Amino acid sequence: MTESNSYWQTVVDALRDRGFRFRIKRSGDDAMTEWQPWVICPVSGYVETGSLGPVPVLEVEWLDVSLNDRDGGDKSDSITTTLDAAGIAFSPTPDAIRVAPHIA
Repeated sequence: MTESNSYWQTVVDALRDRGFRFRIKRSGDDAMTEWQPWVICPVSGYVETGSLGPVPVLEVEWLDVSLNDRDGGDKSDSITTTLDAAGIAFSPTPDAIRVAPHIA
């Protein structure tokens, strides 16, 4: 497993099945995907959401995790606690917590 594969697998393992919503910015695309209720790594080296994928992890610039769940509840503390526990660096944006390999 390459470093990029391992990074995204760690991110997905930490965040899936927690009621978070996700969107992905794929290299070469001007816009991010719409918010999706799940994210998985269906096979090593690929990431998939409800509207995207599977796509190679090398094409993923970043993953945003919505600050709010589907019902509008604030998930920011839960997201940051989960990422901290997994040792994943992140940065806040106005409406999300962003994770990407280049964030340190």
